[in-house]
Amino acid sequence: MTYCEKAPFTKVVIIGAGFSGLAMACQLQRKLGCKDFVIYDRSPAPGGAWWANKYPGCAVDIPAVFYSLSFAPNPNFSMVFPPQVEVLDYFNQVVRKFDVERHIVANMEWEGAYWQDSSGTWLVKLRDLMTGEIKYQECSILISAVGGLVNPNPFDVPGVAEFQGDIVHTARWKPDLSLSQKDVIVVGNGCSAAQLIPAIIGQAKSISQFIRTPQHYLQNDNLKVNDTWRLVFRHVPGALLLFRFLVFLYLESTAVRFRLNGGTKYRNQSAKGSKAYIRENAPEKYWPLLSPKYEIGCKRRVFDNSKYISCLQRDNFRLTDDPITELQSHAVVTKSGRRYPADVILLATGFSLTQYDVELVGRCGRTRSQHWEEYGYKEAYKTIAMSQFPNFFYVLGPNSGKGHTSTIYSIENYVDLICHVIRPVLRDQVSSVEVKVESERQYNENLHAAIGQTIFDNSCFSNSPTLGMGSHTNTHENALRNGDISGPKNSDCITHNNVNSGAAHLTEDISRSNTSMPTSLMQQKLASHPARTHQLLLSNLIFEKGIRRLLARIGAVYKANYILNYAKGTHVAQMDRPQHKIHIQVEETSFCICRTSGNHNLPTYADPGSSLKWVCGTSGIQTSRKYASAIDKAAFSPNIHTGHDLATNRNIGTFTEIPSIR
Repeated sequence: MTYCEKAPFTKVVIIGAGFSGLAMACQLQRKLGCKDFVIYDRSPAPGGAWWANKYPGCAVDIPAVFYSLSFAPNPNFSMVFPPQVEVLDYFNQVVRKFDVERHIVANMEWEGAYWQDSSGTWLVKLRDLMTGEIKYQECSILISAVGGLVNPNPFDVPGVAEFQGDIVHTARWKPDLSLSQKDVIVVGNGCSAAQLIPAIIGQAKSISQFIRTPQHYLQNDNLKVNDTWRLVFRHVPGALLLFRFLVFLYLESTAVRFRLNGGTKYRNQSAKGSKAYIRENAPEKYWPLLSPKYEIGCKRRVFDNSKYISCLQRDNFRLTDDPITELQSHAVVTKSGRRYPADVILLATGFSLTQYDVELVGRCGRTRSQHWEEYGYKEAYKTIAMSQFPNFFYVLGPNSGKGHTSTIYSIENYVDLICHVIRPVLRDQVSSVEVKVESERQYNENLHAAIGQTIFDNSCFSNSPTLGMGSHTNTHENALRNGDISGPKNSDCITHNNVNSGAAHLTEDISRSNTSMPTSLMQQKLASHPARTHQLLLSNLIFEKGIRRLLARIGAVYKANYILNYAKGTHVAQMDRPQHKIHIQVEETSFCICRTSGNHNLPTYADPGSSLKWVCGTSGIQTSRKYASAIDKAAFSPNIHTGHDLATNRNIGTFTEIPSIR
């Protein structure tokens, strides 16, 4: 029998101790003054993907100056694209600086979360991976900071049990693994493989690399950051910030290449550069395996910082797309019947999209799976929230990724939005906050319409060859028709190698888009490629906020509107039960909020002119938009038909305007 324990109540629970969880924890303290939070993570130590991925050659492929938190800049990186050990060291420095370590509970697997309507709280189910015991944690706010680089794709090939050597995924690297004078098989050709092979080719007797889909490789150099530059970054005011700003501008400028209109020229230039790089540095016999038929950007581009392409000239290296069909004790056998000697198999095959598999139950027993089945695809309002799931938020949720700029920068934007939304809850002004159904649907319609203006409308899926188990287009369309929205399987050619491959970049302001929904086929493509939808970025919106934040920090005045558009005139209600007073004030947010008082709920308020409302009960009280300013002391009393009198627990009608101010 499994022992169950209930932990003491805490205000905020964060799931995941990677960069998303770290940023959320720091900003809870910095912006909201909240120290009542706990972070649960399945790993023995914090760091997320940078703790898990310790394979030789592992490094970041975004310039380090922009792969760091804006409130914790790091002038000490030794390379433009630093190795994993430096990134993890920086991560741990931030943990210590902001006193986050004492809030982290390691070796805890998140198994479920259940909204409690009676108490207005979440009950989070966790499993201690060391003892197997079940633990329940109650909280007001639940934040999923679980990344996509969590569970490696399975390697389901006949004969795995018979193989006598090691089979190791790059995210499960064995520190004592020896490759010296061994025949090594590498499966996959994404960013991890491009970093791994140059790091081990000098040790191995032979390396045979098996691929399925060609990649676009771009020439890149990893320059050292010398002592002089590090001194400048440390001691010259604004130097590091200015350099960060310039890198940001350059990276953001590349987003234009993903537009259907206006991006063709830039895509062709990049594809031409990639082709030239291959022709100059790779053996001619491998050119067909290094020449993608899809447009550049459909999958994540591989920046060859580690000089992988030059390794193809080595005598002990072989590259093939001949599929593996069987493993023997010391060999792999391919579809053509060829036998490759193998002492070690290294899997650089990416990750399964399992971060959304945890059971999540919102209002009235509605599950996350049911919610997404209704939409037909994985989604979240502005990537962070779902209707019917109060006080629950994602950091790097569905549609939140990017492919041309820093993940850390994206994380900070989503954390900022979450902090803005949960502020009334943490201040005990309201008990819950929740996105309105109509707003969520409109957001997704606009989002999908905007996708139609990029190369990800259909072109990324229509020109790919049939590989392995069949066309990925047919595979996913069939899965959609069968109601399978659990994500791509190992047979998916597009997402098998890297969950981050192929980011879409939206260069239209989708929050102001009036375009109608895409065609049914387009919806099927999006719904059946959650990894693809997971990569969408509101490029111009993030650009605007980046400009605003950076210029504000160097003293410039920037009066642009906030990038994440908030509906005007939405009200926050709060009840002081002993005096029976209701306070209405303007809150520029896109969420419904409610507050409970004892066992009573406030009525439901809705502004007909707003896209949002509170969900506070079952009554139908409405307020006129002309009262959408600071209105205080609008008293409830039994002889005024103002809804529900909490003092007497009587329903006394509804009204269409706030009563007179006293």
